[in-house]
Amino acid sequence: MNTLNATQNLLKVTCYNTNMYTHRTNLLLTKQEHTELKRLATENNKSIGQVIREAIEHTYNISKPLKRKDIVLNTKALTKGINLTNKEITEFKEYGRK
Repeated sequence: MNTLNATQNLLKVTCYNTNMYTHRTNLLLTKQEHTELKRLATENNKSIGQVIREAIEHTYNISKPLKRKDIVLNTKALTKGINLTNKEITEFKEYGRK
């Protein structure tokens, strides 16, 4: 594996599990609320959950998590010039799994 592939593997490990939803909640809606949310979701090619999350972000001014693309670009900037061996990448992965 060359340095480019090693760096790409490092970035994949770094970006693993970003923007994952880890908390679940149940929400009771009226029929009208559900119908309207479903309509909005369909019109915008989104899930009802995504429509609700975006409404929460907008209403309560909660910042969105970084997109995977931005995380990769930030990580590339931080790791510029770092050359890791396959062994070092494997050790890094194993350390991250602990």
